[in-house]
Amino acid sequence: MGLFMKQLLLVLLLSSLALGQPTNPLFMSPPKLELGQVWKVAVQDVGEWTILVNRRGGEDNKFIGFIMQSGDLNWRVGIEQFAEDHWWLRVFDSQRLIECSFSWNSSSAFDPALPVRLSVNGYGEKDLITSRTVEQSKTCSLTLDKIGVSLPTPHPLYMYPPKLGTGQRWTVEFSGLGTWSAVLSRGNGVLEGETTGATYTMQAEWDGAALFVRLKNRQRRLICEVSPQIYELDSSQAFEAGFNDYRLDDQSTNKACRIKLEQTGVALPPTIGVAPITTPSRSSACNGKAQSDFVGKLNFLGATRQFEVRIPQGKTIPALTFIFHGRTNPNVSFINLNADTVQVYPLGMPNPNERWWNAKDKAGNLRDYKFFDAMLEYLRKNVCFDQKRIYAIGYSLGATFVNSLGCVRPVIRAFATLGGGILEQQCPKPVAAIILHSPRDELVSIKEGMRVRDVLVRSNKLQNKFESYPKKADLLPLEDFSSFKCQRYLGSVGFPVVWCPHELSEAVWGQFGYYHAWMKGTNELIWKFFSGLSALGG
Repeated sequence: MGLFMKQLLLVLLLSSLALGQPTNPLFMSPPKLELGQVWKVAVQDVGEWTILVNRRGGEDNKFIGFIMQSGDLNWRVGIEQFAEDHWWLRVFDSQRLIECSFSWNSSSAFDPALPVRLSVNGYGEKDLITSRTVEQSKTCSLTLDKIGVSLPTPHPLYMYPPKLGTGQRWTVEFSGLGTWSAVLSRGNGVLEGETTGATYTMQAEWDGAALFVRLKNRQRRLICEVSPQIYELDSSQAFEAGFNDYRLDDQSTNKACRIKLEQTGVALPPTIGVAPITTPSRSSACNGKAQSDFVGKLNFLGATRQFEVRIPQGKTIPALTFIFHGRTNPNVSFINLNADTVQVYPLGMPNPNERWWNAKDKAGNLRDYKFFDAMLEYLRKNVCFDQKRIYAIGYSLGATFVNSLGCVRPVIRAFATLGGGILEQQCPKPVAAIILHSPRDELVSIKEGMRVRDVLVRSNKLQNKFESYPKKADLLPLEDFSSFKCQRYLGSVGFPVVWCPHELSEAVWGQFGYYHAWMKGTNELIWKFFSGLSALGG
């Protein structure tokens, strides 16, 4: 731009001020964070994003909420105005946190003909797994792209802090204990409602700095307290936040909890901006009607396929767990999680005197992968369950099938198997799994289980290091899984891989010394693993 044009723009700007017109925020010095602004964010060797400022929060409204409009949606971006002349940019995913600091003074030169651009050479990079911080001599930048984007009236689900009101349904999850939900129907300031089966009274309270959700009955008191920053929340979705230390009977536990606002009694407005596409949490059959056990049948690829469905009788939205039997006995009723989950027991294809998964199929054309897809579609229409908590369990030949299925079907949040191998050499996306296998198993060599472990560790990009699982701090009174000798491989929070080379000898059906058996305590260990995943980011 030539000197004449710059002078002309400056004259026009000064003329507008003389006429009483407001200064264009694009040209302000110091710059101001305003609703409706669109910012370009760039972090060298990390990524670039476009964000829409759509809400305020925090002390003096200095924290800015936004919707991601472009860039890698696995990352979150936030801007905090720490002072009039000092801003923080934070970019983070489940494993890394990038922090850039911008500051200026009254003599800083901002070109009145150009939008504000802030840049700094250097940022701190924190490993959220190890808490180690490394200073990088690389560039961060913020560029104000445009202003004046029209915004809809904020919906209570998107507000920060969230506004409490009767008729809202809140859900709270305590790691290692379970998940509870209640409609808050009474109270003033502190709202209250009964959880499923009136087991607990739930209370929700905002004290100006933190949100408290409490569960109370005659024997126990649980408290989850969250104080999220505005940029830690997804402003295209309902309020959800967590903390890594809830209180049990007024004692700190060092275990995570998570609070979610599920509904407010009215339909959600359309998503504003461009946000990640997510699977609705509830299946379409969640209509409040009571459901009971049944046997389902599907005409599938020229055969009638059958599956038994057992439905828990609680009032919360349950998980969904598929349980696949072994080769010689389709009755695996001993695999019973006794938990808040729908349990589905499919039957394999008949193969003289046996039941097989993928019987006689070539590796590239496995019919039972498609059978799983067909069952899931049927269940979505006919059974109420949480679509974000779909699990699979396999035993023996069923373990080989589940190890392979869980690898190639990302809809499966996690799987658990005992005594199987794997058909796949690489999983396209990470998946959480717990693999049990006895070194004394004479039917399926432990080398097969180790191969499964190695495929998952490689696919999830985990370290060749591990720690004991579960940690003692995560155990409830009387829980003890040490005899399973489980090891959790390091490097992933949301998609852990747990390897359990146990030498237990007592099967759940009372037999001793058969090491290809479903051992006592296996059901409880598997549900411990599944139920702990939501607190890790699932």
